[in-house]
Amino acid sequence: MLINRMYTIKRLLAALAMAGLMQASPAQAEQSSIVLGSGCFWGAEKRLERIPRLERIPGVIDAVSGYADGKNIAPTYKAITQLANRFNSDNYAEVVKVTYDPEKVSSETLIKHFFEHHDPTQKNRQGNDIGTQYRSTILYSNEKDKAIAEQLKNTYQQLLTAAGYGKIQTKIAPLDQFHPAEDYHQDYLQKNPNGYCPDHATAAVGQTYRRFGSAVLPLL
Repeated sequence: MLINRMYTIKRLLAALAMAGLMQASPAQAEQSSIVLGSGCFWGAEKRLERIPRLERIPGVIDAVSGYADGKNIAPTYKAITQLANRFNSDNYAEVVKVTYDPEKVSSETLIKHFFEHHDPTQKNRQGNDIGTQYRSTILYSNEKDKAIAEQLKNTYQQLLTAAGYGKIQTKIAPLDQFHPAEDYHQDYLQKNPNGYCPDHATAAVGQTYRRFGSAVLPLL
């Protein structure tokens, strides 16, 4: 399929760049990334990558599904979905690595999007997806993103508390290592348009933004 070939080419180009066989352009040298976990990575990737429904996030260059924040087990779908690892605190989380142009979109905007498009008050689950692999997490690579994530977590907690939700369970931690998921998980909902993609966005946050826009958030 065309999508599979496009994804293979994308992965090959990334591998060549990492191996130093391709010279990075000035634009590539300015790319930044952040790793976000908000439940099943199929829907999270779709909501972040530049496909028709997400063109409202200009500046996002790529979104890759993968695994992070785990240890002592293999970072593979087969391993993390084993029953023995369902509530294993060492299990890997399903995450999406978002690569973006910081001149066009900020990490603040991406983290706002993250909090708005899942229910961060659910611990180790999103709806019927239950287990530590579905935990809400922000994995940062610099202190600036850590500070932004913590401030936005506090802001969204106020909004959600006012709407009757519980405590935000999102884990904010430094990124250790990102492991790309198997090829069949990448761009999954492009390959399978009718695939599983539940929406657990909190109504309180969505309604607040529709009424008041970014004015409800403090300037950073």
